[in-house]
Amino acid sequence: MATRYPLLSTGLAEVRDLTQQGPVSQTGGELAIYGNLVGTMPLRLTGGTVSTRGTGPQTLTANAFQTLTVAGTGVKTLTDAGGSAPTPASVEVSLALAGGVLNPTSPLTLGARAALSGETNTSYVLGQLRTTREVAAVAPQSFGGLGLTLTTSVGAGPTTVTRTTGQGQTAGANTSIARYYDVRAAQSRSLRGATLSLSYLPRELSGLAENQLALFRSTTAGASWTNEGVTQHDPANAGLSRDFVTDLNGRWTAASLNAPLSIGPAAFAINALPVPFNSDGLSLQISTATAGPVSVKLYDVLGRVVYDQAVANVEVGTSTISLPGTRYLPPARYILLVSQGDKQVRLQVVRE
Repeated sequence: MATRYPLLSTGLAEVRDLTQQGPVSQTGGELAIYGNLVGTMPLRLTGGTVSTRGTGPQTLTANAFQTLTVAGTGVKTLTDAGGSAPTPASVEVSLALAGGVLNPTSPLTLGARAALSGETNTSYVLGQLRTTREVAAVAPQSFGGLGLTLTTSVGAGPTTVTRTTGQGQTAGANTSIARYYDVRAAQSRSLRGATLSLSYLPRELSGLAENQLALFRSTTAGASWTNEGVTQHDPANAGLSRDFVTDLNGRWTAASLNAPLSIGPAAFAINALPVPFNSDGLSLQISTATAGPVSVKLYDVLGRVVYDQAVANVEVGTSTISLPGTRYLPPARYILLVSQGDKQVRLQVVRE
């Protein structure tokens, strides 16, 4: 007679070590594990909660969890499922931190409807978390609570964010906070500016002063960096943000302005887009080594000023800003003059 393996659909089932020699199914209730979860047979999870409750280190074999609660104390190591093609874990509904530290050995994926909750300075995920979410126009996207939020005026489409915690990025003797994000958006540029907000745990500051933090970005997986500046510090919520971000894709972290990751300051450079522009208006891509206000003037072919406006302050690095009112200019050729302090750039632009 074949051995019948259990089905958990309601209530609480408590185990010390669970070594699977056959399939176990869970459709509801809570499976509370005080020891290790090992074995090569499937744990079929279509509902309910799996929780770690031990008071010391525990090891769990990867699964497609519905709700995973990390409680108890100590480090809970989440290893890939075995076989010829090791399978990392995923969470489809909720990943809750309630006392322990979760250490996935491979990137742990949050499903499209899953959220991370309860993370604190003493109970957190140590390693990599990954998710893909749709970034729509205007609506902020927080990626299930990973600590990075994007707000764009034009939708960026499906965007994958991988968060790595527990290690900083370095450039020479300088280092970042012990957290960074790799961002890959379907529409990374031509967003007419985006706001990127990043948060961190106090333990990840590595001695860096919060009021000196700025955002840094690398397109070379950390080999070189540009200082993207900062628009707002939010030490009460352990975070900072940058407005008018021009390109989302790359690796993002926070480091000190007094000990930057960047190799050198950006030159003052201007790009107008689109060229020619139309009834959607004109935008500017501004790269600068100095934060502060920028003034914009447009002249017609007779040298008359037809547009004169001081735009919002820009930060160190590269920003994209829209020029309100340029959509109403008549079709013609114009001279664009952009000034910041004693620096000026002139360009010819066409309204079609």
